Amino acid sequence: MARLWEVTGGTGLGGIVVRSGRDLESAVKSERLSTGAVVQQEELVGNRLRFTRLSGGGPDSGWVSLTAKDKPLLVKAAARAGVGAEAARPS
Repeated sequence: MARLWEVTGGTGLGGIVVRSGRDLESAVKSERLSTGAVVQQEELVGNRLRFTRLSGGGPDSGWVSLTAKDKPLLVKAAARAGVGAEAARPS
């Protein structure tokens, strides 16, 4: 079953930064992933998520950070639906 995430960060900034690669030094994509967008997890490495966008605005795919300065940028989609999941934390 695919794991879905919802973007909660980037409010007032037009969304969150998306990079072309996993490394934090990789190229930044021209568009941000919009707050409220839902993405499908393709790969999770530490605090970095490779995604495919399912809804909302932004790049179709790329890499994002789950948290920034200890604040979640994305949460598991079930957490937003109130199903009891906690905010995203790297495993």
